[in-house]
Amino acid sequence: MCAFYTEQFDPSDALTPDEIIFIQNLYIRASGDADNIALIGGNTSILVATGAVDDSNLVFTFTSTPQLVVVNGVTYRNGHGVTIVTTTATLDDPVGLGGDCYGLG
Repeated sequence: MCAFYTEQFDPSDALTPDEIIFIQNLYIRASGDADNIALIGGNTSILVATGAVDDSNLVFTFTSTPQLVVVNGVTYRNGHGVTIVTTTATLDDPVGLGGDCYGLG
């Protein structure tokens, strides 16, 4: 028996840690229509962010393009809390001193 998780998608919502656990080996690629997302199976890698973790830096680089960026436990996708261009992610808000930032790809 299969169980399906359904919920109305609000484009302004960021993924919660519980939702990330739910999609452990899936990643999200948003299409041009923000109301429709495709879940694509695959191995998700944690990508180390390079950049100052402080109260002012907004720019981080990765060794490959992240599909999602996680900041202090909250997950953002391109255009919603972060702008991703190739291997560079520009956050809408700084991580904060002592915070955490990494990518999923």
